[in-house]
Amino acid sequence: LAWSPAASAHGGLNIGGFYQGMATVVLHWEQVLFLLVTGLWCAQQAPARRPLPGSVIVAGMAAGLVLALQGLNFEPTLLIGAIAYAGVGLVVAAQQREQPLLSIAIAAGAGLANGLALGASELESVTQPWLFSLGLLLGAGMSLFYITAAAVRLPAGWPWIGVRVIGSWVAAIGLMVCAFALTPAP
Repeated sequence: LAWSPAASAHGGLNIGGFYQGMATVVLHWEQVLFLLVTGLWCAQQAPARRPLPGSVIVAGMAAGLVLALQGLNFEPTLLIGAIAYAGVGLVVAAQQREQPLLSIAIAAGAGLANGLALGASELESVTQPWLFSLGLLLGAGMSLFYITAAAVRLPAGWPWIGVRVIGSWVAAIGLMVCAFALTPAP
């Protein structure tokens, strides 16, 4: 009852554009899944390369939001967002960390797709899109940093196997959402 879609069908939270952008990180499940899996992926990287994928992801989200502000819109947005976290989930499950250029390309593509999907679905209801974008990027960057910092502190062994399992679950969720988005409406 508290989180009914009908209750939030008419606009944002009315807390200002900046804070609404920050709150978007925790209020939308696709953002929670995306930031969780990207934070785990950043934690899997070598310590010297760890900040780079996270920075590229946040920059890609910024680029996607700016493109969405300029009117670039892909349909269905549900599919684009699901591809982003499904792809990174597969990378976490595979524990890919050996090719830094491939990591940068994956991070840029996932961040751009996530930013485009969120921008296309959210920015119409936002009255201050640039403040919303800044708040979203700050919230996403902080969330990504804290998830990575928490995962890095996991002891070796079974917890890291659990990280890979979480990655495969997020990938499975993303693939199911992709299949749902591609299913024609009756």
